[in-house]
Amino acid sequence: MQKKLFIINLIITLFFLVFNFLLYLFDLKFRSWFYAFIIAILILLFIIYGLIFYFKRNELSSSHIKYVSVIFVLIVIICSPVYILIINRFMPNETLVEIDDNLYVAVLNIDEYIDVGFYDNYGFVLMGTKERVHGYYGKGKFNPFKEEDKVSSVTYTYYDDVGFSIKEKFVSLYKDNSGNVINTYVVEKNFNDDKKYNINDEFLMPEDEVVLYEKKFDDVVIRFTKIDNVLGQKNLVRVLRSNNGGSDFLPVGTSVIKVSNNAKFKFIDENVGFINSSGVYYLNNSMDSFFVTIDGGKSFVSSKFNYSNENVDFINIDEFPVIYEDYWKMKGSTYEIVDNEYENIDLFFVSYDSGKTWSLDE
Repeated sequence: MQKKLFIINLIITLFFLVFNFLLYLFDLKFRSWFYAFIIAILILLFIIYGLIFYFKRNELSSSHIKYVSVIFVLIVIICSPVYILIINRFMPNETLVEIDDNLYVAVLNIDEYIDVGFYDNYGFVLMGTKERVHGYYGKGKFNPFKEEDKVSSVTYTYYDDVGFSIKEKFVSLYKDNSGNVINTYVVEKNFNDDKKYNINDEFLMPEDEVVLYEKKFDDVVIRFTKIDNVLGQKNLVRVLRSNNGGSDFLPVGTSVIKVSNNAKFKFIDENVGFINSSGVYYLNNSMDSFFVTIDGGKSFVSSKFNYSNENVDFINIDEFPVIYEDYWKMKGSTYEIVDNEYENIDLFFVSYDSGKTWSLDE
């Protein structure tokens, strides 16, 4: 019995390794749960093999063998949840997800940022080895398929059989205060055979796209344009850039910002730009109102103001920042009750982290 168990264990191991190698030759591999299952079987057989060796070596009585066997079964039952927790911790997190009417195996990598690789699905046990689509869900530590209410945007990158990117799709979800999706904005970029962006793949300035702001720096022209209207008197805007004096424009990244209808815009050079969405910053952080970019519009951060006053709910953002060598400075204001009358109080804020946070200039 002891020898048979050893041979069975060896055969299962060799068969698994050889079969796994053959699958890779056809761009296939086992799903993570199957790896965990095989490992559990091998561990279990190895422990049984050790028990039989222990029984024979010590010539235990039948009652003693039954006693040890019962303890072994209890240990297995108790340790099974622990094994499952270990597997869930170190094995890739997989789930089935449908994209563009295709069912993929989604492999989640959740650290500081959420990245998901989508692979061909070949049933309950097998999946492809090549990443067909890559999904970037931004910063966070949540499962985007179980906590969909936390997803605000996704960038999908599509790959061919060789591994070259052939298309990129940006999906932005706009939600109401209850978390229900009220609008979806999609931007797609196709790539030509040279794997470069092809200007003919997309009309970058459709007739219904309104230019809200334009600034020229030599041959570089930067625009804020309105893509669409959304509920609550809001606009969807993005940044376009021309490197040839305005003959043609390309989108800068995939950032789409939701701003108020009366938003103001400014670029002070090719990289640093601002959006003053509503002119008002609410101290309870209930609304993003001032945005900063330092990479020419590829990405924007919502500024935070470190200011507290129990008699004030909001501050006015009166002017765009002025940039000095070591810091930025910006003028704001608020209304306070002085002698039973409202009085306008000027506030000056400084930032030492390129506009991410602002504090009062003491």
